[in-house]
Amino acid sequence: MPGSCAWPRRSACVARHVRAELVRIGRGPAGAPLRWGYTAVSEVLIAGANAVARLRKRPSRKVADLTVIAKTFERPANARRMASTLRRVFDGPVIVADDSRHPQSFDDPGISVVVLPFDTGVAAGRNAALAEVSTEFVMSVDDDFVFTPDLDLKRVVDYLRRNPEVDIVGGRVVNLPLWQSPNYSTAPLFAYRGEPVRPADTVIDGLPVFYKVPQFFVARTHRIRLVRWDDRLKRVDHNDFFTRAYGTLLTVFDRQFTCLHAQPKFNATYQAFRRDVAADLSYLGQKWM
Repeated sequence: MPGSCAWPRRSACVARHVRAELVRIGRGPAGAPLRWGYTAVSEVLIAGANAVARLRKRPSRKVADLTVIAKTFERPANARRMASTLRRVFDGPVIVADDSRHPQSFDDPGISVVVLPFDTGVAAGRNAALAEVSTEFVMSVDDDFVFTPDLDLKRVVDYLRRNPEVDIVGGRVVNLPLWQSPNYSTAPLFAYRGEPVRPADTVIDGLPVFYKVPQFFVARTHRIRLVRWDDRLKRVDHNDFFTRAYGTLLTVFDRQFTCLHAQPKFNATYQAFRRDVAADLSYLGQKWM
């Protein structure tokens, strides 16, 4: 095990190495049972979460002044499931930016697709979708998210209406099949320049201030347009966005605002591009280090 995994982060580091080794094996010729098991366990967990969610009160699908944006690339099955599960909880406009070789279409007039040149990149794709938004609020999601029927988007939008100083409400992303959620309360940024809008862990109307949340949030459209994503980043855009948002945008975290993350670990075509991060890391090093 590499010596860089110092306590108290050793267990998390070990887990990352174990996951990486399992994925490596799963992509090989002997990995069929592992691929099957990974998918089967994820599907069982999704079915269980949906069953529990149906026991709760179903929220309204009508959420005024909200648009959902998503970026997709070479994962059509995931994007279709994301859209279909989203429609269980939201009947408003959805904008999907797609830079796949063969961009997809949806049999839903409320879902529009922004077709981009092949492998334009995640940041430019998010910006292209954001440019098409005409509502006061925008929700940013990934194409491999799954939404359960109890997701209450109106509650999140109502929170932003009650608290005009807050720009972003981030939610909890549950990674399958391990049912783990990253801890963003201590997630580092590339740099801390100037002062934050409000100190971390300040509580605003019941929700703590975080400097960084997952790529699953509802925001004021005009405010995140002040920051946008850096078009030069094709894969590794997340930390850069929140580093630049530090001192400009006020972000809170809502643990009850939750989605499932069903990553297609064994999609070889997608993963070949996803792992090609050298140019991004070099650029980020020059930009922040």
